Amino acid sequence: MSKSALIVCAGAAGLACAADLARAGVAVTILEGRDRIGGRIFTQHIPNLDLPIELGAEFIHGKASQIFGPMQQASQQIIESSGDDWCFEEESLCECNFFEKVEALLEKMKKFPSPDRSFTTFLRQLPREAGDESIRERALEYVSGFNAADPAKISVQSLLKDMKRQEELGGDHTYRLRKGYGALVEHLRKECAAAGAQIKLQHVVKHIDWSAGLVVISGRAKSADFEFEVEEVVITVPVSAMRTGVREASIKFSPALPESKLRALKGIELGPVIRVTLVFRERFWKQLKGKDGRSLSNMRFLFSHDQYFPTWWTTQPVESPLLVAWSPAARAEQFSGWSKDAVVAQPIASLSQILPVGKRELESLLDSYFMHDWQADPFARGAYSYLCVGAADACAELARPIGTLHFAGEATDINGDHATVHGAIESGRRAAREILEH
Repeated sequence: MSKSALIVCAGAAGLACAADLARAGVAVTILEGRDRIGGRIFTQHIPNLDLPIELGAEFIHGKASQIFGPMQQASQQIIESSGDDWCFEEESLCECNFFEKVEALLEKMKKFPSPDRSFTTFLRQLPREAGDESIRERALEYVSGFNAADPAKISVQSLLKDMKRQEELGGDHTYRLRKGYGALVEHLRKECAAAGAQIKLQHVVKHIDWSAGLVVISGRAKSADFEFEVEEVVITVPVSAMRTGVREASIKFSPALPESKLRALKGIELGPVIRVTLVFRERFWKQLKGKDGRSLSNMRFLFSHDQYFPTWWTTQPVESPLLVAWSPAARAEQFSGWSKDAVVAQPIASLSQILPVGKRELESLLDSYFMHDWQADPFARGAYSYLCVGAADACAELARPIGTLHFAGEATDINGDHATVHGAIESGRRAAREILEH
């Protein structure tokens, strides 16, 4: 008789895990609370626009085999991000020249491996050099922007591990799928279907009762209750759904998770992010020039110190009228309680302060906009994970199986790939191996 397994959440980790298990003969069911699969991958396609709109994950960081392998086999085009990076400094647009200096500053963390400390504490303890104030500010913005993290909380040890892993993967090169991450989700879905795994949408798991050899999962599906009995369960939800507290999508465990797991959960934060994709009628920035007279037509990234949206990017080298506005960490928290219309109006106001284009003109050029509030999403409550001071090993603890309970998802990655899609996929495959070898 074959094993039976249930996977909670049909994100990248859950789909990858289900495909591997089903191919090995395990009877697999995935329960997904949303009315769609993909988790924090959320790709939209709109009429008259050749490129996808990503509301969640967008970039591939380095040549991750978990993505490059299947996508190349599926003949999906992968495009490296390229173009010019611009900065708005001292009321003018100029070439960015801070990258190497920020990297040099981050390299100095290697002298502070233990005891663990926050990035803010590291900066405070780092001897100051003449004229380095602007680089310190850029380093803070990098840590909060790239990691969606509070610099006063994020672990230096975890940052060092992430840096090492990025070097191994060539993480200074970023890529996109031409048809969006939705192509990867669809590929994983087809693999699940071909192997016989079932996916049940709008099944919100509320309770997991686990014991040796038997797991009972119960919850709510639309207007009816459900209950499943299986031999193994893989939990791939974001850490927010496993924390104690009253939340729509929180899961209660019986017996309760051990204290070591609860400590690990407390040491992992989900960083807040607000991203708004603005679709203009034309690439108006190609008419603009920086203070050196160069055209912005090849603009890739645009960095500023704006209090709401400090980071922007285009789809270069693919030319399109899309601009993505990125508001991470503490900046994103400012939007708590704002209406959707107010949130979407802010990028236009911010952009008019960065580019030499008036607010009214930008509004007249705007065709449409897209956003998804991941903080308000009951199945996410944030964007992606980072590790707090003293919790550099929390991912490994969270990933550790307990009898019939297995854990996957980007927050459980133990290789330094947490907060990435490829890290989520690898974690799902790791959980599948645990079950098959059990």
